[in-house]
Amino acid sequence: MMSKSVGLALLVLAGVISSVTACSCIPQSEKDLFCKADFAIAFKAKDNGRVDCDTRVYQVELLRMYRTVPFKNLDTDKIYTANDSAACGVTFTAGEFYVISGYYNETAGQPTRMQAHLCALNLQMPYDPRLIYIPPNCDAPVPENGYGYLLQ
Repeated sequence: MMSKSVGLALLVLAGVISSVTACSCIPQSEKDLFCKADFAIAFKAKDNGRVDCDTRVYQVELLRMYRTVPFKNLDTDKIYTANDSAACGVTFTAGEFYVISGYYNETAGQPTRMQAHLCALNLQMPYDPRLIYIPPNCDAPVPENGYGYLLQ
């Protein structure tokens, strides 16, 4: 009987630990994810990313910058994200198109980095987003369903 109790306690503890380390996002509309971020861009991934410690770095072709806050010395050839989805890292695939939002990471003496995050806007597109994606108007009210910005 004691071993069953210990086993159950360990299972519960394992569940608590894994839920603490998992990425968790507050639900937001597409407009909020787009408008409240430091930037929103369209790009094509050039590779599947390389791991550098706990960060994954993707080489990208920047297609359009839809919005941005002021920054200095931006590196537009790379997107940085956590290496693990449990740490809210995003996975991009070479040759695919994306529209994302994110935040800037400024470190003294280095170019400003574009950081992608699982809780930000992350849309994979079937082809060049410049042809099909209409960004939300950050000054207009959110549509009833919170989405609806793709051309039909």
